[in-house]
Amino acid sequence: MRAYAPLLILAAILAAFLALDVAAPLLRASGTVLGLDGSPGIIDHPDLWSGMDPLSKAAYWLGDFFCHQDEARTLILNGNEMPICIRDVALMASVAAGLVIAARFWDLASCMDRRMVVVCAVLVLLTPMEWAIEGAVDLDSPALRVIVSVPTGIGGAFLVARLLGMELRPAEGM
Repeated sequence: MRAYAPLLILAAILAAFLALDVAAPLLRASGTVLGLDGSPGIIDHPDLWSGMDPLSKAAYWLGDFFCHQDEARTLILNGNEMPICIRDVALMASVAAGLVIAARFWDLASCMDRRMVVVCAVLVLLTPMEWAIEGAVDLDSPALRVIVSVPTGIGGAFLVARLLGMELRPAEGM
């Protein structure tokens, strides 16, 4: 197995979850999944998911656990909320894309120098900084969430590649 294969496997898993999150609202009758809210780490709406087909149920259950599902911050497809918010969609898509890019440029991604690691770390910090600023100034901008989440996801993917590269590289002097 090639050293970068775990990156492609992780990208495929993220892409599958993203496809599930896109498919779920399309599988439901229009307007049947709206007004969601909640807190990450808690299943807020188990009663809503119980009557769904298995794919939709899985997507919305995972979204309920991992995301706040605030309707104002979520894409609406087929008249239904997606299971995850727009920030999470952008993060998942950009991490998956970043992992594929890192796999393609494995020699570069797996042995980044300290400056590139710092750049990637700063990119990862963009989303938490944006989140804090939004809360501090009462800003609510879905477009800003997407714009900031994309470099965060790509930076995070390259950090994963760097960590994987460190793990697979033989120790000095061996």
